[in-house]
Amino acid sequence: MIPDWCQIIWIEWESAQTSIMPSLRSSWKFEHTLDILGTEPPECIYIGDSYEADYVGATPAGIRCLLVDSGREFAFDPAHRLKSIIDRKRHMTEF
Repeated sequence: MIPDWCQIIWIEWESAQTSIMPSLRSSWKFEHTLDILGTEPPECIYIGDSYEADYVGATPAGIRCLLVDSGREFAFDPAHRLKSIIDRKRHMTEF
């Protein structure tokens, strides 16, 4: 069960430019989203499926990031890997 204090907001941020220009995969889009929402990084958990586009962008912005397992190996804390999106509930109560 998701805690009562948790608000889920779905934001998809992908474009052709992101694929063409890897430098756009930076923390600015996450910081901009925090500004729009009027919230701070410790209040957020970002769930993504791409190490390069999600984890590498969210963590420098101070946002805790969980990755849905894509089967690829990356050098990051395995505790931040989800077997599936359903597995998020366990992580959301631990944070």
